[in-house]
Amino acid sequence: MCGVAGIFDYGGRLESGQIRLSTVRMTDSMRQRGPYGSGIWEDPVSGIWLGHRRLSIVDLSETGSQPMHSADGRWVLSYNGEVYNAQALRTQIKSEAGIDFRGGSDTEVVLEAIALWGLNVALHK
Repeated sequence: MCGVAGIFDYGGRLESGQIRLSTVRMTDSMRQRGPYGSGIWEDPVSGIWLGHRRLSIVDLSETGSQPMHSADGRWVLSYNGEVYNAQALRTQIKSEAGIDFRGGSDTEVVLEAIALWGLNVALHK
């Protein structure tokens, strides 16, 4: 099971370097939950930091690393889960949007579904 951590600095009261360090420490403390890699994404302007520890099951390549960006660059996702209809959704997304998927992870399917259909429709599908 992957490990996911994050900080939301509402109002920008904290120093971004300290928040980054705290995010790294949180993800490092979950090393046993995701021994195959880790990643940090930050947007100090919005006050959001995401951390991820990776347990590779479906896509063992680096293209499955998280936090992951959508192809259009608008969305970032760090999550743990399995999408049972990922292959069908991947085919539908590729057909409708012409997306060339970088890898074979469920995460990328969820991310591109959100980018294409919006959050509510993507979660329903």
